Amino acid sequence: MACDRSGNCRHCGDLRCGLSPNQKHSENPRSRALAGADDGERPAAGEVPTALREARGMAAVRAVEAYRSDALDFLDELESGAGPDGAERTADAEGDSPAVTVEGESPGSRIGPARDAFERLRDRVARADALGGDVPPAAADGLVKAADALGTYVRTGDETTLTTANRLIDDASVDDFDPADR
Repeated sequence: MACDRSGNCRHCGDLRCGLSPNQKHSENPRSRALAGADDGERPAAGEVPTALREARGMAAVRAVEAYRSDALDFLDELESGAGPDGAERTADAEGDSPAVTVEGESPGSRIGPARDAFERLRDRVARADALGGDVPPAAADGLVKAADALGTYVRTGDETTLTTANRLIDDASVDDFDPADR
């Protein structure tokens, strides 16, 4: 498909598509980058066209914010289900069991480190948001991976995933978010 003379793309309908009337979407780097999106595939960070950099960054910001909010709600419920020693409560005399459960030993001991890491992640995400998502795609992907690693830590208690999350958060430094690095 190609754009008509008015600039409307006959394929995507985008006025800003940018293809000339004689070009096909398969010749457009943006179209190639989005080719696998319907199947859940994303282009590698190095293949993200400059025109999609902000959109990818903002998508990461929104995804991490939503995940972080849900994870903090989960931690609240986990905390209410933990006993004073950090061990998970079992069903009480009335048969009520905790609202959420996780794998591993002493789930309550994960709450503090997870909250601290989620707070540090929030700071990095807020910086990316303030820049309108105009961050390196690898940094945006790092924020998503850090959130995923934190979720794994909360669910399993695997300390290596907490270490990985902290490293990813540290790697997403303010210097990585400098738009001058385009």
